[in-house]
Amino acid sequence: MLDGVDPRITRLFRWHGYEEVEHKAVLFDAFHAARGHGLYTYAVRIAGLWIAVVLLALALPSVSYRILASAGAAQDLHAWRGLIRFVFGRGGMLRGRWRAVAAYHRPDFHPWRYLDNRRFLSDLRDTIIDPAWEVRARRTAARQAGD
Repeated sequence: MLDGVDPRITRLFRWHGYEEVEHKAVLFDAFHAARGHGLYTYAVRIAGLWIAVVLLALALPSVSYRILASAGAAQDLHAWRGLIRFVFGRGGMLRGRWRAVAAYHRPDFHPWRYLDNRRFLSDLRDTIIDPAWEVRARRTAARQAGD
């Protein structure tokens, strides 16, 4: 998917994917720590899911048009067909998402229990994070802690 893309952009996308996997359960856990696990919390979680689904469904046509227009292909039926396949086709971004939506409806759902893909983080981390950044971040944190 990233073949031929500027290496800096590739690294940015890999970093973003890493960050999404690493933090996917943080908000879920914080929400439950603050609100508990009762019926109200469950209802809020499910309502939030369906609000997001509806908003994404409403935004998808407009965003799709803008993407194709920026490439000069807004009137190109072949480009629209390719975009629709990319989103809804076999192996597409949204294909098979209903299984995830159904799992999210389970009262005992947790992101790591549904799909624990943390094992990919260490390999991905080595391709995106410069060890010098961590050293610098630790020094900065230590300096700020001493202030």
